Amino acid sequence: MVEVAEMPSLEHVPAWVWLASDAGDFIQSSAYVHALTGGPDRAPANWFAALGPAEAARFRGELAACRRAGAPLRRFRHTLALGDGAPIEVETDCSARELADGAAVLAGVTREAPPRSTAAENALVYLNELPILLAVTDDRGTTELVNKTVLDPLRLTPESVRGVPFDALPCWVHDPGVQARIREAIVEASEGRGVVVELEARFAGSTLPMKYTCDPLFDDEGEVSTLLHTGTPLVEQRRIRTELQRKLEIIERQAQAIRVMSTPVLQVWEGVFVIPIIGTFDAARSEALMEATLGHVSASASRFAILDLTGVDAIDDNIADHLRRVVNSARLVGATCVLTGLSPTIAQTLAGLDVDRSKVVTLRNLESGLRYCLRALATRESSQENQT
Repeated sequence: MVEVAEMPSLEHVPAWVWLASDAGDFIQSSAYVHALTGGPDRAPANWFAALGPAEAARFRGELAACRRAGAPLRRFRHTLALGDGAPIEVETDCSARELADGAAVLAGVTREAPPRSTAAENALVYLNELPILLAVTDDRGTTELVNKTVLDPLRLTPESVRGVPFDALPCWVHDPGVQARIREAIVEASEGRGVVVELEARFAGSTLPMKYTCDPLFDDEGEVSTLLHTGTPLVEQRRIRTELQRKLEIIERQAQAIRVMSTPVLQVWEGVFVIPIIGTFDAARSEALMEATLGHVSASASRFAILDLTGVDAIDDNIADHLRRVVNSARLVGATCVLTGLSPTIAQTLAGLDVDRSKVVTLRNLESGLRYCLRALATRESSQENQT
């Protein structure tokens, strides 16, 4: 037994309280050292000898730094090497008191160290705070770990889901299609391919859209050993997407209204209508002109469509060719297109397309076009009366 003065007043304190010389020889020690080390025969006589060479060097270095800073050494975690027994993991608080002769007395409190938390436990504390679904399964999809974000709404515990197939968790069973997609993702990920898919989970009676991912984690040999599952809520993304779709539909309706307004159809006489074209005449308006012309010919059984270009300064070759196709298409459904108000520039562009002038009626202005159409209708009616 080590001949060290004991501290009877501290015998009930669940920690080893000790005083030692600067060299580490114990001066006083509480009886708890016997409980800590396994009996009086194993109680150390020297602090640094109990630490072992490496731990002693580390302890001296940290204590010296604390002494220079005028502060005690706090929570020094280390092991005690005690004879032939297994090392004991402890924590020590220590301070040094300087004596008049330049020496020092070390005062320490040593207690059993709390168990070290594992990396998985530390990670789980962090994962439980995240507002997303997080789960770990083996490569076959057997659940090993699920964070509280999932467990709490489902009123489950970590133990109740451990060993359960991941696709059988209550958040998936509301929809067999979702379960099937989860199983497919597990198979793909087990083969080394990450999966990202949108699906719906169900918590406390509410359906939650989410982006679900299943990623493989590999061991040292490059084999898939674990699957990491995540689920990020898409409520806000869905809301933004729906709002964007609604706005796009409004824009499309407005664009359609503008196209209709840009190609107004005026029924000026039975069998004759006018489409005045004003401003820039581009590809979009030429398409609208085709729709308006053919649509009104079919709806009204008109014989003549006057396309008045008085308000258009110029067109390019592509638009001129489209205009020619409008004229030809109208003829196929039984109507004649009359072009009026052509500027010299437009006339030159049409002439450059080698248009068959015998099939295109062009007149100087809208008034001339109306007279032409009315005379043609009158001639047609007179001819029909003579035949009867």
